[in-house]
Amino acid sequence: MTVIRKVDQLNPDPSVIAEAASTIVHGGTVVFPTETVYGLGANATDNSAVLGIYQAKGRPADNPLIVHFSSIEMMHRHVHVTRDVEAVAGKIWPGPLTIIMKSRESISKAARASLPTVGARIPANPLALALISKSQVPIAAPSANISTKPSIVSSSEAIQELDGKVDMILDAGETFFGIESTVIRRLGEGYEILRPGAIGVEELEPL
Repeated sequence: MTVIRKVDQLNPDPSVIAEAASTIVHGGTVVFPTETVYGLGANATDNSAVLGIYQAKGRPADNPLIVHFSSIEMMHRHVHVTRDVEAVAGKIWPGPLTIIMKSRESISKAARASLPTVGARIPANPLALALISKSQVPIAAPSANISTKPSIVSSSEAIQELDGKVDMILDAGETFFGIESTVIRRLGEGYEILRPGAIGVEELEPL
């Protein structure tokens, strides 16, 4: 049975955040809003928890997940953050930009599909940041939709699609952007856009 909790994503109730964080810490799955789309989250350091994401979405296990962090300090503990990314971190995060970097072993193999790299970002959403911070673990969270279906941008869609398939859904209305994060990989002095998204080319100039 899926627990559904109404919550304000700009000013989230601490008790709801605590309940959702407990679900994450104990290996459960939580649907929550980011600034881009709704994410289907689990503890990124817990292999069995992450497998629950793939099961709920019907997603192939060889398709790696984006991992969300509450701060650059948390990111450093789980990702080899390069100096060039560190230098511009304050300009790009929190925000809808995912950067592919070398992962540390703490990120589960399931989250990165056994690759040596991981897509990492810090979301610009008060609820998402509060949830990750309270959980004290990075949260692997692809878009909260059944695989091959469009990304979910409202809690009503999330409930319709995932009720009964996840442990908890945070009912927080619509997301801010309604489009997924931009995904890039650094290439020498430049970068390669792997997935266009909420951040446009002109906003990537600091990189």
